[in-house]
Amino acid sequence: MRDRLDRVRIPAVADHRDSRPAYGHTRPVSLEYQSLDVAEAYDRRRFRGLSGRYNNWRLHRLLSRMVHALPAGSLVLDVPCGTGRIESCLMRCSLRVIAADISTAMLTVARRKLGLPRPGLTFLRGDAYRLPVRSQSVQAVLCIRFLHLMDPGERRDVLTELARVAQHLVIVEYRNVDPPIRAFKRAIFAWLRGAARPRRRTVSDIEAELRRCGLVGQRYDYVNRWFSGSVLIAAAHRPRTAQLQASDGDGAGQVPAVDGLLLMDSSP
Repeated sequence: MRDRLDRVRIPAVADHRDSRPAYGHTRPVSLEYQSLDVAEAYDRRRFRGLSGRYNNWRLHRLLSRMVHALPAGSLVLDVPCGTGRIESCLMRCSLRVIAADISTAMLTVARRKLGLPRPGLTFLRGDAYRLPVRSQSVQAVLCIRFLHLMDPGERRDVLTELARVAQHLVIVEYRNVDPPIRAFKRAIFAWLRGAARPRRRTVSDIEAELRRCGLVGQRYDYVNRWFSGSVLIAAAHRPRTAQLQASDGDGAGQVPAVDGLLLMDSSP
């Protein structure tokens, strides 16, 4: 069964020659990540230094806590997976992982770095705005280092799509959030200058945005409590949203189940 699952998805990544971004991915940064040179330099540019290594360690620790309640063998989706930054962490938690990204270049680097084949790990080329996965067919969805790249309307579209495919948890990272010390310093400097305090995203703003997408935050953790502007959030469905998603359509346009996961038909 596992071999059948790989045969369904991996060719969609390896044989896809159209590098143009799909719907929603028209921002310059999305086009940049289609380059194999950029993908190969991604980890080196962001995570090789002391700060990058610490943030990786801290992120993995927080993620391990957030997914701890999921039963062993649960199927989770990481989108966009980039170069496979969190896949090993998730697999150490005894989870099966679908690593999805719209960039073939990023998927190529991730597969090379993680060393295929690895039981319980599958790669999928997919757009976060239109995931080729049936509603509530994975136990959890993770979206790390992505939401800050889009405007509020785009971000709500992605959050709504993540909520659609997840049964239990939606784990997302928000960046550029005021941590306590930074917010205090900003307020003091603004007061000394007699200027209005700069408006930055707060946890309350995030909670309101999640509610508009049918989610409610259950746990909030700063990657670095006092100095980092990155917040990791574990969210769940609001009760009414969960009931609506449970009555998802009749399955038209979908391919049969493979290893418990129903993929949407991506043919033209």
